[in-house]
Amino acid sequence: ELVDRVDRPDLLVVGALLHDIGKGFPGDHTEVGIELIGRIAERMGYPPEDVAVLVDLCRHHLLLPDVATRRDLSDPGTIRAVAAAVDSVPFLALLAALTEADSKATGPSAWGSWKAGLLRDLVKRTARVLEGDSPVDVAAEEFPDPTVAAMMADGRRVLDGTGTTFTVVEPERAGLFTTMAGVLAVCGLEVLDASAYSEDPRPGDGGASRPMASCQFVLQPPQTGSVDWDRVISTAERALDGRLALQARVARKAREQSRYRRRLAADPPRRDVIIDNTISDNSTVVEVHAPDELGLLYRLTQVLRELELDIRTAKVQTLGPQ
Repeated sequence: ELVDRVDRPDLLVVGALLHDIGKGFPGDHTEVGIELIGRIAERMGYPPEDVAVLVDLCRHHLLLPDVATRRDLSDPGTIRAVAAAVDSVPFLALLAALTEADSKATGPSAWGSWKAGLLRDLVKRTARVLEGDSPVDVAAEEFPDPTVAAMMADGRRVLDGTGTTFTVVEPERAGLFTTMAGVLAVCGLEVLDASAYSEDPRPGDGGASRPMASCQFVLQPPQTGSVDWDRVISTAERALDGRLALQARVARKAREQSRYRRRLAADPPRRDVIIDNTISDNSTVVEVHAPDELGLLYRLTQVLRELELDIRTAKVQTLGPQ
């Protein structure tokens, strides 16, 4: 169904057929697949340059979804790294089509409007770099946008819920992002994407004007109905004013939910933390894998707050129990 998007439909179809062929063999399925596809494609009669494309489709078949859902697309280092890996616009189109087909075939948990939008954004930015644009120009900051910037300039608290997006503007305070993550956990809402921004103190005003901060969360739509924004905003106001025992409420909500959770995978849950100081030009990437639990984002950001680390952006993806 996606062959009209690429220059070489035959390579897309054969790449889709073979990209996971390493599964079932010992070792990493991508590494095994690279070796197998090199031999298979040659036997099929493809010339060396086409064999190389099929091998690279296997090598990079997880690149776009991993970067789109786990990395900051407004960071020049992110876009530069993807452009270096894919090397050409025609191959990028092949890889994007394979990614979409692979995700849709996996199931609804692996493909949705949020992931599709992130993938389109990543492909568009990467294509511009491959066509000669600067990564710095392509990966311009997206948050705060002009609307949020205007709210910050006004210097007052704003709590706005629209659709599945929650925007918070508040005078700068320690742990604003963490507090809002806790509020959303208490309200039983799952976060897909989040951004944060804090103003630097204005020079020469002697601290007379307090810097403003903002954060924005994109939420998983509820299974039934819509987000109860009145409840979310009321809970957020109480938390910001110190009238809510947030840590205790998150813990209680997690206990209540854990009674109804059941194990959804045979493999033991993965628990690890990966630190990457190379892919980004201006940030450290902290990638955490853990069993899915209510309040997990709140607890993780609480640790970062205690370490006096500032959060620029956060991306959350849940697949089954992980």
